Amino acid sequence: MGPHDHVCWAYSETAEFTTRAGEFLADGLAAGFRVCSLRPGNVGDIADDLRGLAGWSQALREGAAEVGSLSELYGDDVVDPARRVRAHADATERAVAD
Repeated sequence: MGPHDHVCWAYSETAEFTTRAGEFLADGLAAGFRVCSLRPGNVGDIADDLRGLAGWSQALREGAAEVGSLSELYGDDVVDPARRVRAHADATERAVAD
């Protein structure tokens, strides 16, 4: 995978998704990229699910990895596309600057 590639997986259980996502995140960290795991649920639970990933705890501490909750991000509100694009652009600018 390259820096501009996109991955889509089909899975039947959360554990299967977590395994595949962990592999993808590990590849990104190994390549020196900043990575983010974003899915529904509680941020703490998302981070805990990836705790077994080699280097994950250190990457979180150093800011090379982040977790986010789609549930907390979007809630029940209507999504403001311009606001979301700006948030992603800001995150990208921070990553490039770092």
